[in-house]
Amino acid sequence: MSKVAGVVEQVDSIERTVKGKPKRVYSFKVDGHWYRTNFEKHNLDTGMDVEFTFTEDRWGKNVVPSDIKILGAATAIPALRDVTPVRRAASFPIGLLDGQRSIVRQSSFKAAVELFGHMKAPETVVGPEAAVSTVLWLAAQLETYACGDAEVAATEAEEADESK
Repeated sequence: MSKVAGVVEQVDSIERTVKGKPKRVYSFKVDGHWYRTNFEKHNLDTGMDVEFTFTEDRWGKNVVPSDIKILGAATAIPALRDVTPVRRAASFPIGLLDGQRSIVRQSSFKAAVELFGHMKAPETVVGPEAAVSTVLWLAAQLETYACGDAEVAATEAEEADESK
């Protein structure tokens, strides 16, 4: 048995089916770890200062509710920070090291394969090497367009001309 003292961060219960019958399992979280009182309801609330002992088995950390000592009443727990993922604004042109580039490359390759399949005379391309070469060339052209590489090249050329 191990002894724990801390503030209750969260209280939860979930319904489980045991031997074909629904039963509620009660649990609580202290210092980032979950503890369960199994099917016995506890009287804990978020913010309570508690002390208890637990045993651990393959299902988790088990606590006997009558062994829980409440050391202090519920106090306000600081709000958790917002963990909403931040979406960055899409950029154009897409840089060479931008993660979106791999998505564009995959999409361009798929489109090139479809385009190659719909070409009027694919039989004019002789051999698998020529077919692969044609598909890769088409994919590169589509990727260059979709990522704005032509615009970047034109802008760089203009800047080079202006600096002369």
